Amino acid sequence: MSESDKIQIKARYVIRRLWPTLRNYWKPFTLGSVLILMSTAAEVTVPWVTGKAVDTAAAPEKDFQLLMRYAGIFIGLVGVKAIIDVFQAYVIQKTGQSITHDLRCQLFEKIEHLPVAYFDRYPTGRLLTRVVNDIKSLSDLFTASISVLALDFMVIAATIGSMFWMNAKLSFYVLATF
Repeated sequence: MSESDKIQIKARYVIRRLWPTLRNYWKPFTLGSVLILMSTAAEVTVPWVTGKAVDTAAAPEKDFQLLMRYAGIFIGLVGVKAIIDVFQAYVIQKTGQSITHDLRCQLFEKIEHLPVAYFDRYPTGRLLTRVVNDIKSLSDLFTASISVLALDFMVIAATIGSMFWMNAKLSFYVLATF
């Protein structure tokens, strides 16, 4: 069995063990996903608006009113994205902290019911270090890693989609070089 197979089996085992706890948080996960989609839409729209503003400024007739309208849209998009990002970070952090709290409570209850002989075999300091570090790793996963991964994936997918929407032939040539 290769190393990647072992990691994949461990990942499945961990997900299966965590699923009962994670299942209780489907509403905040859904809200976080919607906020990520909204943030991605705003982020992908900003370059398009900037391109339109540059095209307007470089045009021979130079429509100043239209340029100001694009500048207002640009500022509005940046402001909306900032507000969405704050709410997204709050929802994801709160959800991650709640999951971490639940896991700590479950683990504490399990440790409380261990026989005394278990504590004779394993030093308390080692047990405590293991518990704290494992919960901290899971907390980092739920509060930072998953949201960053989802946001980056959405931005890449939306960018590629908008590239094809603007010019499919050029997008195909650009992506073919990768």
